[in-house]
Amino acid sequence: VDDAKRFDDILSAPYEKLAALNDDFKVYATLGNHDWHTSRAGAMAQIDYMRQHSMYYMNDFFYRAIPPGTNGDVELFVVDTEMLLASTSVKDAVLNADGSEKEHEKYKTPRAAAIPQTNGEKNMVAWLEQALSQSKAKYKIILAHHPFWSAGGGKFEQARSIRALIRPSVCKYADAYFAGHEHTLEVYLDSCSDLDIEREKPLLQLVSGAAGKQRSVHSSYVTAQDEAYPERQLLFAEGGIFGFAGVNVSSERVQVTLHSVEPNGDIKKLFDYSL
Repeated sequence: VDDAKRFDDILSAPYEKLAALNDDFKVYATLGNHDWHTSRAGAMAQIDYMRQHSMYYMNDFFYRAIPPGTNGDVELFVVDTEMLLASTSVKDAVLNADGSEKEHEKYKTPRAAAIPQTNGEKNMVAWLEQALSQSKAKYKIILAHHPFWSAGGGKFEQARSIRALIRPSVCKYADAYFAGHEHTLEVYLDSCSDLDIEREKPLLQLVSGAAGKQRSVHSSYVTAQDEAYPERQLLFAEGGIFGFAGVNVSSERVQVTLHSVEPNGDIKKLFDYSL
């Protein structure tokens, strides 16, 4: 199979019917860890494809965008968290028997292809803080691949490293953080109290990764996380399902709805929350 057919099968065909419903339909994309598996050229090929595709918006590894029809009230800030992880130290994720995080000194080898090369890539963290601080949007939403918080138990060291890099800026300026990576559906509220940042409302974090391989939630890990990180409040987490998240942004609120796709194809509402 050549790349042209593969890209069309994966990136175009599944969404063409949605695009036909609205002239302003747009997929604001970010690369994930699997997009960096082969090479920098492989990651760049996807960006080049999306740059010329009418259905997609992705002009670089990280960017900001105001979706049409929002009157500037919503601004998206897209970051490449795999590149961020390749720029810092990340330990192996090891748990104690009780589900708590085990402290050790074993580090992962960074993915060579994702190591930042340009000055802009090396300064992505500073770019994000400046972009957020300059934004006039009512709702500032971060789109990333790796979550700050999750319930799977196998990727908390990646999350810890990402939090150290960008959570202070996100807590200071943003309203919501949308991620995938974990193959679950999860919703969190983050008070950011450990950073001494006062917020009118907590930071909303959504994990929507249940459209691929199923993974379970680690119950003892979740309990240990509740004790270790009181600033983060888990509202909902479910694994072992296929599903997706819907987000509706109005002038009054941001509403998140989680859905499962049942074996017979029916759509079932699992959870909704308004911030």
